[in-house]
Amino acid sequence: MCQKTKVEREESQIKSHYYLMMPQVNEFNGYYNQIMSDHHSGWSDNQIIEAAQLIWKNAHKKREFPYTHVWEMVKDEPKWAIQVGAQNASKKTKTSESGAFTSLSNHDIEENTFEAVLNEIKKKAKEDTLRADYEILMKDISTMSDQQLIIHNHMCSIIKTRHGIL
Repeated sequence: MCQKTKVEREESQIKSHYYLMMPQVNEFNGYYNQIMSDHHSGWSDNQIIEAAQLIWKNAHKKREFPYTHVWEMVKDEPKWAIQVGAQNASKKTKTSESGAFTSLSNHDIEENTFEAVLNEIKKKAKEDTLRADYEILMKDISTMSDQQLIIHNHMCSIIKTRHGIL
């Protein structure tokens, strides 16, 4: 939250806060770019941001991402833009005392997290659909007009067919 009075701060105070928050902003932006690069057609920007926030939450013991306001300011800058071809770049790591190297892809490591988040989003969407369908089926029809009753009955038949009820 912003203060109404302007307090002069030392450069060292500002730098220390900057250096604490920017690694977290970079990490969140990585989640966002990962989702963007997976080409989720039909997803709005808000859905992509929500998915990135969900990945963040899962990676950080259910804590919310605290710097959304900062990320919103910097996300369109070149440093934070999606790097074409960079997502599949791999790193080499030593795996044995002999000094042998093996390739380790960041994309592979984060893929499991992303899949878990995607499954959670799909599950929530399914639950929301079931809840909405249930509400339609259980509507009080005693106060409906003839036209509303026709529409309601039609919707009920669609819902029943969708769920294999009949």
